[in-house]
Amino acid sequence: MKKFNTGIADSQATPAEAVSPEDFDPEAYADYAQWLQERGRAFSEETDPNSNPPEPFRAFANTDIVLNARVVGDAETVIETVKRLWTPGMKLIVVTYCQTPGEQEMVYDGIHEICV
Repeated sequence: MKKFNTGIADSQATPAEAVSPEDFDPEAYADYAQWLQERGRAFSEETDPNSNPPEPFRAFANTDIVLNARVVGDAETVIETVKRLWTPGMKLIVVTYCQTPGEQEMVYDGIHEICV
């Protein structure tokens, strides 16, 4: 089991499980953030039934952390999830999958409108 300087022993723990968004301190989570950066996270039920809530990850804005977010679902699900995840100053890679090319195009355009 991997341990981080956060005191989190479970390698699957997320910042949301560790602390509330108001108390989240990215500096205190340097090791965890490095692990997170290497693995990325799932942010939709279709991607992973135990997906992460997006809001706590906004704490990575204005840090050197690049978040690799995986979001699978219909266009509405993906766009709403990115809206909940994105905040200015965030370094974000969004990996998506939709059933049709038309939905994927809507998602592409939607993400570029949100993340400006």
